[in-house]
Amino acid sequence: MEEADSKLKTYDGMYIENLKSTVALSTLTDICRLVTARQVDSCKELKTTCGSIGNYSEFLVPEEHLVQSEVIWDYMLLHHKLEKSDVILVLGNHDVRTAEYAANLWFQGFAEWLVLSGNVGSMTKGKWTRSEAEEFRDIVVQMGVPDNRIILEREATNTGENVKYSYEVMRQRGLNPKKIILIQMPYMERRTYATFMKQWPGDITTLQVSVSSPPIEFRHYPNSKVGTFRYLIAALLGMLERIRTYPRKGWQITQVIPNNVMSAFWNLVNTERYSDFLV
Repeated sequence: MEEADSKLKTYDGMYIENLKSTVALSTLTDICRLVTARQVDSCKELKTTCGSIGNYSEFLVPEEHLVQSEVIWDYMLLHHKLEKSDVILVLGNHDVRTAEYAANLWFQGFAEWLVLSGNVGSMTKGKWTRSEAEEFRDIVVQMGVPDNRIILEREATNTGENVKYSYEVMRQRGLNPKKIILIQMPYMERRTYATFMKQWPGDITTLQVSVSSPPIEFRHYPNSKVGTFRYLIAALLGMLERIRTYPRKGWQITQVIPNNVMSAFWNLVNTERYSDFLV
């Protein structure tokens, strides 16, 4: 038990130091909004600062909620093995790390084309002044991806439109991929796959589809740009609810949800703290 506690303290300490070194997080008050209850207790400096914030308990996430969220997070990851493909398609979102990850895959030779899809979605509305596709284009170009290897799709506002509109822009460029890699945030991997397999306008039986995301652990995912742990858990619950309900609407293929995942979902829903994205 002592050894386990020691490992947790080391883990928490490294995470807190990483947050302190982030340029956007210049104050301990900012850091307080991105850490867990256990991490606050492990750092005297944080404990004093965080405790002085008004309504701090409203966004502080208990350890048991994090454990249940990790069950759902793990379910969302598909662990597809990537192979050299024709296209890497980044579906719009509010995490620039997806664009950076896609660019790195392109540099590794996983595809000749990089398709960036997205106008303004629910998570970027009011945050970005340009389309998600254009924001991502700037990132990958700055990393060195040539403009003539990039295809933009600027109209999609949801996952289904990402799929259908990207098909159209590829078709207009004469691309008929046989293998495609889809890139999204980790907790949207499963939803992305389910939507793509249902809504791809072409012949899905002749297309090899893989889904991937930046390899970031759940407890290292929050930052000042993508949100707090409370926001992340709310988004997780929203994704799982859509996986449950969207097949009945004809928007996704049906997927089996294990009992332990549904149990974690209802436990978190019943706290009434994470309902932001429930439908």
